[in-house]
Amino acid sequence: MNVYLDMDFLFEFEKLNVDTNKIYQIVKNIFTEYPQINLYINEKIETPLQLEEIKNKSEILNLYLSKGNRVSQIEDIEKSLDKYNFDILFESENMVWFDKAEKMGVLCFTLCNFKDSICEIVNSYHYKIDLSETNFTWELVKLVSPIKKIEIIDNYILADSNGQNIKDNLVPLLKIINKKSIKNLKVDFFTILQRGDQNKEQATILLDKKFYEEFMFLKI
Repeated sequence: MNVYLDMDFLFEFEKLNVDTNKIYQIVKNIFTEYPQINLYINEKIETPLQLEEIKNKSEILNLYLSKGNRVSQIEDIEKSLDKYNFDILFESENMVWFDKAEKMGVLCFTLCNFKDSICEIVNSYHYKIDLSETNFTWELVKLVSPIKKIEIIDNYILADSNGQNIKDNLVPLLKIINKKSIKNLKVDFFTILQRGDQNKEQATILLDKKFYEEFMFLKI
């Protein structure tokens, strides 16, 4: 996930009592708990000394960097929207280019709106999917923003084992997400192709023929 963090947002955010509020903790966890975050900031990092200075300025960045993560500098975030395919942006204030970013599927937050916006997301998109309901339809699936890419991490998702029924769940789910997204969905499977295979590397899949027709609507 590609995240842009404006340093003015970060410093003001860290003045808040993040440990006693659910919304603040959600934001903090993005940087301290989530794996595979590619973080970009608007501050120069050209030397080890500058990196240490940044760590000393911010508890959140210190936690993020202490896990071996890297942070990259961006001088002009607006000009970088197309290049980096951001998922989330944190800015100190509303920007005129937010509309463009949101149409690209980017979640844009500011110091003024992040609490209400994230609370609305939590309340609106935390709901139960029950395939056993008589009138169930995958059209009930709601997207918080247009989706460009999905990573599916499951060792046996394509094992075609008894009771898996991907034709009834995974396939229609991806179809409806693809339909509601702004362009063809990019899906990466991290899986073991055969049960017992100890190769844990990403399977950039050449799909078995039995799956190809089911997934041919996707860019895999």
